[in-house]
Amino acid sequence: MKKYPSSFKARVVLETLKNEKTLSQIASEARIDPKNIQNWKKELLENIELVFDK
Repeated sequence: MKKYPSSFKARVVLETLKNEKTLSQIASEARIDPKNIQNWKKELLENIELVFDK
């Protein structure tokens, strides 16, 4: 399984939150499986409160 940098994951997930492109379009442009994006987005949303814990 390929390891992606956090900055790449963040950029891809933020792109999905803009709702300007479909998940398939974003995955195709990033050359990754849409399931990866879904997993990263889920992880972000489950842990978003940690951003404000600093």
